Amino acid sequence: DDLELQAAVDALPAIGGIIELSEGTFNIAATVTLKANVHVRGQGMGVTILRAINSLNAIILQDNSSTADNITLEHFTLDGNGSNQTGTSRHGLLLGTTTANTQAKDRIRLLHLEAKDCRGSGLVLYGCTGAVVDGCTATGSIGTSGSDGQGILIVNCVGSQVANFFCSDNGRAGIALASFTLTPGNARNQIGPGYIGRSTSQPASSVGIEVDDGAGCILHNFQILNAETGIGLIGTDHIVQGCILQAHTNGIVLNGSTGSLIANNRL
Repeated sequence: DDLELQAAVDALPAIGGIIELSEGTFNIAATVTLKANVHVRGQGMGVTILRAINSLNAIILQDNSSTADNITLEHFTLDGNGSNQTGTSRHGLLLGTTTANTQAKDRIRLLHLEAKDCRGSGLVLYGCTGAVVDGCTATGSIGTSGSDGQGILIVNCVGSQVANFFCSDNGRAGIALASFTLTPGNARNQIGPGYIGRSTSQPASSVGIEVDDGAGCILHNFQILNAETGIGLIGTDHIVQGCILQAHTNGIVLNGSTGSLIANNRL
């Protein structure tokens, strides 16, 4: 099934196009590599499923360049089949490269995607400007290294909007952001509204939302239930407003964070 999907991506002209996936389960035996101007659309979460075969031991979907932009993915499930994988960083989706130092990717849209049971993180974005992640679900990510186990991981991005999310039972964090800056001309990353939960079977050290080494993030209007720490903040000038944090050992932890506004939250 991955060969057919890869062939469909490769056959698109440089200006791109839409790949429509049917209902059913696509068994993925090798990483499917996307390129700029690709729009992949399924029939719905849990209806169209891209499932890693046993021992795939790789990412399900990945792009081919840190500058490949204008990618839209919507209405399907990425099933990492994590209990049958080995190794680390077996993400459901990775767009961008971990070595990117600038926000080179533009017009990234993840709409009503589900990532589940990934031996790594569910949905991962690196080096994006203005990415939109809306209506997505990320559950059951398995933490196998210091950087794994997030439902949604956003690194070195600016102006990202993550909204209407459901993240639960992820090993390290529901959502994590890292290595972003607030400078003139850079829009703030915004997270909310949405829901993050954790079952008692997950590691007690889990964090609902983890903001690490960044500046100017806006967190607003979401609920976090049953994590060791509701929100962990590192960096400067964040805004946390209108959030409900329940059943935590620590509600909001400021780890060297300065200049942040925290208001109208319920612990």
